Amino acid sequence: MITKTSIRRSNNNSKSATGAVNYLLSAKDSKGNIRSEAPKVIYGDKEVVKMYDKDPKISKTNKATSGVIALRDKEELNKDQRNKMLNRWIELTIPEKYRDNIDLLVVEHNDKSNTEYHYVIPHLTQDGKRFNPHAVIGRDRGQTAFKAAQAIDRIINFEMGFDQVQPGTGHRKGLSNGEFIAKQHSKKLPENQQKLIRNKEQITNYLHQKIRDGKISNKQELVNHLKQQNFQITRNGENYISIKKPEWPKAMRLQGGIYANGNTNAFEILKNGMAEKPKEYTAVDKARDLELVAKWHEILVDQFDNKRQDQNTLSKEFRNIERNDDKLELKLKPDIENTKKTDDKPTIIEQPQNQPINNVEGLGGEAISSGAGDAEGAANSAKSDWEELERLYGPNDNRVLAAKIKYKMAQAAADKAKESENDQQDNQRKRYKIK
Repeated sequence: MITKTSIRRSNNNSKSATGAVNYLLSAKDSKGNIRSEAPKVIYGDKEVVKMYDKDPKISKTNKATSGVIALRDKEELNKDQRNKMLNRWIELTIPEKYRDNIDLLVVEHNDKSNTEYHYVIPHLTQDGKRFNPHAVIGRDRGQTAFKAAQAIDRIINFEMGFDQVQPGTGHRKGLSNGEFIAKQHSKKLPENQQKLIRNKEQITNYLHQKIRDGKISNKQELVNHLKQQNFQITRNGENYISIKKPEWPKAMRLQGGIYANGNTNAFEILKNGMAEKPKEYTAVDKARDLELVAKWHEILVDQFDNKRQDQNTLSKEFRNIERNDDKLELKLKPDIENTKKTDDKPTIIEQPQNQPINNVEGLGGEAISSGAGDAEGAANSAKSDWEELERLYGPNDNRVLAAKIKYKMAQAAADKAKESENDQQDNQRKRYKIK
């Protein structure tokens, strides 16, 4: 099974809570056909949600957010599974500060081959304060909200034992995230932006065909081919290339997919018509996504508490978590040894306390209990995991970076435990005047 959340964007006609509720409970679908099964309200009160449109404090243009959580075709959940999934979705979508102060509606649709849970969330809290769980932050075009929603989907899929959402080809025709989202969700783009997107897609389509024809097999051959076509390569980055022709006023950046270093999978997919190999989602990935969602909640609270002074810092931290950037430079907190290990935070290593070390005893028969042996074992295990992942996926894969962070933290905990052991041994020697 699968969950995939879609958020209705600002260009949708239905911007009011009333319009969204009326559509979701209508006997007809978006094409005007009679639904084979009537919609069913399973959470919230439709009249309460609709009343928010009349509140003088609500926005005049964008009064509610609506979206859908879709299951795979012909898959079903029993009532307990459904309630577990929706409760978890609400917990991850609404920050704790607002969770008991929000009215939302969830409507179940079963008129297609799959089950869908549509939701409507008014942009006001019960006490009249503005709130939007998928808010556009600054000039990010809603990218941060979408990435947070995707992280929520991955967490729920993992916890419920569902299959993860898999992308079709792993590339976006050379477009940046912003350009891709703008194309998908904006009907009216400036002409110069439309032209730039068309040019990027045209060049990428041309290169895709060359790859299918066996003329290009990797990024270096792609770069060489572009040079033969009189393109100048102004930059060649880890995940992009920038190209320019003499008559162009500035260079064009092409990102992701075939333009990324070491992405042989993208070439194989095009050349052989392969399905993209699904990436395994692990507890480490879940820990990162939980951290991402927590940071998104911080951003929302900052946004709607009328603070906003931390937006730039919080957004940067969100991006760093997403990319796993500069995590290897994180300084361990002084109280790391007291951090409790939980299933939700597997990258934090618990400092073992009060456990005897094999074959080491104090002179008075008391066990020296720093736990250094266990901590060293945990560090060695983490190192083995990191090295194995690096062998499988290369040094720059997110899973490898996360495993490396876990090892470094485990080794720091082991060093601390060893230091504690030495201190205890010194104290024992002093106590019994042993030199």
